[in-house]
Amino acid sequence: MYQNYQTVKSGEYNNSYGLSMISISSHNKILFILLLSTFILYFPGLYGDFILDDKSNIIDESAIRISSITYETLTEAAKSGVAGPLKRPVSVISFALNYYYSGLNPFYFKLVNVILHLLTGICVYILSSFLASQLINIDLKKKRNISTQIIALICTALWLLHPLNISSVCCGLIELDTLIRDNNYQLLRCQNGTETN
Repeated sequence: MYQNYQTVKSGEYNNSYGLSMISISSHNKILFILLLSTFILYFPGLYGDFILDDKSNIIDESAIRISSITYETLTEAAKSGVAGPLKRPVSVISFALNYYYSGLNPFYFKLVNVILHLLTGICVYILSSFLASQLINIDLKKKRNISTQIIALICTALWLLHPLNISSVCCGLIELDTLIRDNNYQLLRCQNGTETN
């Protein structure tokens, strides 16, 4: 038993499917490379102007132009949203905070979007790793199967680098969509974690 633990720890373990183990740190390195590549690919888009609905929801929205961060100013900003039945208070507060720290500079609005996109990518990796391990029936606490990690890395790469996300990430207004996706991934992970325990 101890010998098996040592071989798993060193990354030389062969499981019953004939797939060799790769150390967890190498998966982390690949994930880091994916995140860095995504940031590098999106970086030129940070220098563009506001586009699409940004004018009506950011530039023309006076309630996000806060001069101090207080409960009152954030509450007023949160209530000023006009889109949807819930008025998107989290998104509007995010815009207000962006405005407070950087004015109406689209670079920083888009930078926040890229950071949120990268954080959502990490959530995709965690969730897809968990779901793949459940499909293959492997307990993540005992051993790591290369196939689950490869599946997770492929899903993460598709999410981070897919061209469909370019307009979402490079539009200042889409912070809300990214925040919702991030929260949905967290909720799915929590739900799956509680169902298996």
